[in-house]
Amino acid sequence: MRLYNIRQLSAIEIPEAQRLLYKLYKEELNWSPALNNASGVRYEEERLRDDFENTAIWFGAYHKNVLVGCYRLIISDIELLRYATVPTDKHTVELTRMAVLKEYRGTSVLTLLGISSYWYALKHGCTRCYGPVRKKTAIKSVKYGWQDTGIRFKYDINDPEETILLVLPLSYISLLKYFLKYTLKFLKFW
Repeated sequence: MRLYNIRQLSAIEIPEAQRLLYKLYKEELNWSPALNNASGVRYEEERLRDDFENTAIWFGAYHKNVLVGCYRLIISDIELLRYATVPTDKHTVELTRMAVLKEYRGTSVLTLLGISSYWYALKHGCTRCYGPVRKKTAIKSVKYGWQDTGIRFKYDINDPEETILLVLPLSYISLLKYFLKYTLKFLKFW
């Protein structure tokens, strides 16, 4: 059984997460951001960078001191407002820039990152979390309480697939349900 250290990343660790994002988006998916995109997404020094990198709260999953997964939360002034009209307030958070090393996909990394960021958002008074995802991810996310908002958009006119906007109402009860569902899945495996 693999053990992971899940934590909020420090400013010094964020470039490591940006390199993991570069590895996934550029090297594995061969994705290139549109020039002059609304979020300032760009590749720089083998890192995926954008306008929100310094205000986002980043989380990482480490296995044997190696970063194997990451994503970040943006609170209030969320990125997706540059692409779609959605209801927001000071209690809204957006989950973005998710990446897991190929050899760790299908493990508990993503779920554990989700629980830790969920907990962080609740502790900071957030009541709603948006998650822009692709169709494949949307199907899996509904099992964990995410709801389809019905909003579809493209980050760029040339994107081959629409982004589906999911929302997760945040409460301690829903966190408990999420955690229990994960724990039961783990116990069945064990």
